[in-house]
Amino acid sequence: MAASIHISGHHREYTYYVRHTDGQERADVDIFSNDGQNYSFELAVISRNPESLRETIRCWIDGIYNRLGAIH
Repeated sequence: MAASIHISGHHREYTYYVRHTDGQERADVDIFSNDGQNYSFELAVISRNPESLRETIRCWIDGIYNRLGAIH
């Protein structure tokens, strides 16, 4: 059975979950905001390092946050 990485955390007002199975080129990502928004996507995995995956998701969340801030 292939090993999996499961990462979860909080950044800004978002909660995120990442699931990656060893040998796969993509990880499943779910991001939830306090206002009910949900973002789900596949992320190409360059590094299986959990901190690297965490930082990628934090940058993605920063992009959402900055974009929504520009709209409001």
